[in-house]
Amino acid sequence: VPVGLIGLSLEDARYKLTSAGLLISQTIAVDSDQAPGVVISINPIPGTTITAGSGVVLEIASGNVQVPSLVGLNEIGAKTVLTQAGFLIREITAFDRSFLKLSPYCAIITSADPDHLDIYGSKESFLDGFRQFASKVDAAGLLVIKEGIDLPSDARKITYALFSSTADYSIDKLYFENDVAFCDVRVKNEKWLHVELGLAGIHNAENALACIALLTELGISYQCIADGLKSFLGLKRRFETIYQSENLVFLDDYAHHPTEIDALISSLKMRYPMKKITGVFQPHLFSRTKDFAHEFALSLAALDEVILLPIYPARELPIDGVTSDWLLSLMDHSNKKRMSIEELFERVKKFETGIFVTIGAGDIDRLVLPIKELLIKKLP
Repeated sequence: VPVGLIGLSLEDARYKLTSAGLLISQTIAVDSDQAPGVVISINPIPGTTITAGSGVVLEIASGNVQVPSLVGLNEIGAKTVLTQAGFLIREITAFDRSFLKLSPYCAIITSADPDHLDIYGSKESFLDGFRQFASKVDAAGLLVIKEGIDLPSDARKITYALFSSTADYSIDKLYFENDVAFCDVRVKNEKWLHVELGLAGIHNAENALACIALLTELGISYQCIADGLKSFLGLKRRFETIYQSENLVFLDDYAHHPTEIDALISSLKMRYPMKKITGVFQPHLFSRTKDFAHEFALSLAALDEVILLPIYPARELPIDGVTSDWLLSLMDHSNKKRMSIEELFERVKKFETGIFVTIGAGDIDRLVLPIKELLIKKLP
């Protein structure tokens, strides 16, 4: 029976699992010898927790082919699910180097874009962490890695990429029919046509492709994979539609790294090609804002209207000169503004048409419900 825990709170997940006679636990890192079976590790793109990709693995593994699974729960919000025995599927993060405690049989690496430089100190040190992780994948196992990421490993490598003629697995076409996302997939020399995706978005399609590669190499059937992709409907704060009317759509997304923001905006433009996009971004961490300021400025400039909130400090003290106003000054954009929360609410009251998206990993999620309520009051 599919446990279907993606997007649930820890309390709800615990209740659902214990009601089914299963176990849920919380952990920052799991050593591979602490759990039975085979460990499959999935690293998300910078700043994410459970991606659509690992969710698909969980959905397929726990539901359709009865492969027991565990998706890692750490302090930034991923969830842990441990079922009976067999495969252990765990999403991992490069934050705090905890991923180096694992020696998986299989691994998916979706990105090695530098992040958490407050922890690693330099981009080279961050990349070295990924080199160490890739070297820890079992030599008899499998490393599924996005094409273009060059990491040495004794494991067999399988590459994937969107719109690639050279990767082992590729999505050759991504399109919508009646508001539903579909893709055509090249699985080595075979074509899978008209594969339905439960989630829209370029980044979600890329994650799904990584899972197609992993599961195919593990011998899972096309039908099983296709059913899992179709039924997986995502989780909170991942391209999440909060409110929709005839004239506007309000979404919320956890993106807080330039790579994530690029993927988010590209997905919005693909999904809503004729709509104006207004983005409200709350930078997360002074150090990350400082380290990637120019990348943030370039990524956010792709929005039609940019609104910046004050930086969310999380664990950090302020850095002199690193502010949202400074970040705004780096942005080449004619429609940009730094706002307080009160000013943002006034802007929402005047919003009438287009796409409105809140972006960030701080406490911007607490604004989602008030914004939704303002839109409901204003619009039918």
